[in-house]
Amino acid sequence: MFPKFRFTLSNTIAGSVVISEPGGWDTAVLKLERNEDYHSLVEFYDQPMLFYGQDGRYNGGIDYIRAIEKSQGPDAQVTILVEISEDYGTTYETMFSGLLDITSIKETDFYKLESGVIRNDFWQKFINRKGTDVDLSSTTDLDGGTRTNPGSYTLNLPSQSIRQSYYAQQGTDVVYTALPAGQYGVMSLDTISKDEIKERPDYSSVNSSTEPFETFIVALAGSYYIDAHIYANDGGTYPTSSSSITSVDVYIKLVQSGVTTRTAFTRATHGTNPTSGYTDFTYTNTVTLNVGDSITFYFKNTSGGPATFQWIKFFSNYIQVDADTTYTDTTCDAFYLIDSATSIVSKLVGQNSPITSTFLNSACGKYALTTGLLIRGYPIASKPFQMSFEDWWAGANPILNLGLGYTSISGTNYIEIEKKEDFYNPTTILNLDNVNKIERSYDTKNIFKNIEIGYQKWSAESESGVDDPQTKRKYRTRFKTVGEDISLLSKFYAASLGIEQTRRNRAEINKDWRLDNDIMIIALKSSDRTIPEKAENFTSVTGLTNYTTRYNIRISAGRIFRNWLKFFNGCLNWYTSNDDFYFASGEGNYDMASTLSTTADCPGDGVSFSEKQDIDSGAGNSFMFIPIVYEFEHPITWNEYKIMRTYRKNAIGVSRTNTGHVPCHIVSVEYHVTEGKAKFKVLQGQTTGL
Repeated sequence: MFPKFRFTLSNTIAGSVVISEPGGWDTAVLKLERNEDYHSLVEFYDQPMLFYGQDGRYNGGIDYIRAIEKSQGPDAQVTILVEISEDYGTTYETMFSGLLDITSIKETDFYKLESGVIRNDFWQKFINRKGTDVDLSSTTDLDGGTRTNPGSYTLNLPSQSIRQSYYAQQGTDVVYTALPAGQYGVMSLDTISKDEIKERPDYSSVNSSTEPFETFIVALAGSYYIDAHIYANDGGTYPTSSSSITSVDVYIKLVQSGVTTRTAFTRATHGTNPTSGYTDFTYTNTVTLNVGDSITFYFKNTSGGPATFQWIKFFSNYIQVDADTTYTDTTCDAFYLIDSATSIVSKLVGQNSPITSTFLNSACGKYALTTGLLIRGYPIASKPFQMSFEDWWAGANPILNLGLGYTSISGTNYIEIEKKEDFYNPTTILNLDNVNKIERSYDTKNIFKNIEIGYQKWSAESESGVDDPQTKRKYRTRFKTVGEDISLLSKFYAASLGIEQTRRNRAEINKDWRLDNDIMIIALKSSDRTIPEKAENFTSVTGLTNYTTRYNIRISAGRIFRNWLKFFNGCLNWYTSNDDFYFASGEGNYDMASTLSTTADCPGDGVSFSEKQDIDSGAGNSFMFIPIVYEFEHPITWNEYKIMRTYRKNAIGVSRTNTGHVPCHIVSVEYHVTEGKAKFKVLQGQTTGL
């Protein structure tokens, strides 16, 4: 039975009118096409419509369209509703609802008007506006409507320990003369190679009867490892001097919470020529210091002795201080990752709570977004958090491997965000039998040669910043003459030490900081989303300094590669079960290895993973699709098309006979409505092909 169609034009000002069948409808095509960015299937109407005038029997709609165009302009909203009836017009159901694209109008001889048709729903509004920045805290959408805002919240930021170092060596021999008993001096260490501790010592010569000033005044509390090695002789011609220093002592003075202690360096006199005649002074200790405490290195002539002596360059005198520093805990304004997306999209489409996401509401989707300015202590009221959805996606997707589509729940439309693999569901919802004239080809854009993954920006100003694993990694595959390069670099900033340095810059809140405008992502503790996750869900972490205090271990560059593994795997998996993605290079810390617990709220696989290891592509069903494309035509009914449209995440089964159907993921379906057939383009969903 050939179906019957009904066409209705409508406008909020001009009302509705049922029109005759537009020209070109007999070649109308409904199209399902997989979005390249979001990996969901989106429906389109793929055929212009031709409208004409009216007589006593037919109304072709042209006068209605002209009147609206004249009064409302090229942005006029003219809806066309196409309905289908399979019972001779007794009942109708919606086949497609779209908008006439007024700007595409072509008018011929004043009695024919052709217009393109675009989607008429919030998906189209979302796509058109996704690059527009919005204020996440605003309650007004882009059309002036009032929106319910999920709002920011207070994120607690406990201190991360930062390793900061000072290292100085002696560059020249220094001779002290006429040094009476009781006189003080400082050691000459004039070549500084590390200077991350701000209050560095002044090693100019001192010959005084008073104890020298502080070498370091502690600006940040922490654990300070001190290592010093000093050599001296009695001022004779080095190295043949026959006696060592006996009257000079080298001291360290520590002031710890107001308590002063002075400790003489350990001294040892060493052996035979040509190194006889010097004294070796050493000190090694780890001390806990608070803000305002101090360290002083000095020497003292305790009992007279020689009138002259010298510090000896030859033996590389040095002082090293390695401080694992902490800073007071702070708070900042932030948005949950799901709430930031909700706030943005609600303002684009003019609908409250427009997002549905099982994943982002789960333990594995618990992340916070904030900015450098907010982390430094500025309130969100004075420093608004503004972002487009394109920027949100460019930050979140490279980390989490997401897919995005649209769905309807109880009659309400939603943007749906889930893991990308959910949009390649291998469960088949429709079988196509006896498919023939199949064309097979490779999907070359999904055969990967080189993969760059991680973060666009990560570097920190201090030497300790190279300890961050939230950086970049590059991997290669075995392909020699084929394959594409793919770059997946998040726009979000996740480097833990960079976040900590930003947090500590609260002390200079009126000064600009190079990360002020960066959007920062922080993985949250599953049991308390007001606190960052540290290492509590890892059974082991090695190669990462102070790992128990560090944020974002979960989203290191290597670990986010693992989030993408099922997407990458297909290009290796159908012809071998034992091939690797080979580690090619890395930035920052790629020596870290970690094991994510299998019992965590968002569990790992319990396997120790190194940031610089090769990664096995796996076997079995550990892929989303095989990059082999099949193209064919096949008859389908309206009901079969509706099944594919309703279950857009699912695969369809394809067989050359009526058994052994191969699950395939739709790339596109072009359904010729009046002809009852469709053109298919599909991706292979299992290792065995058609």
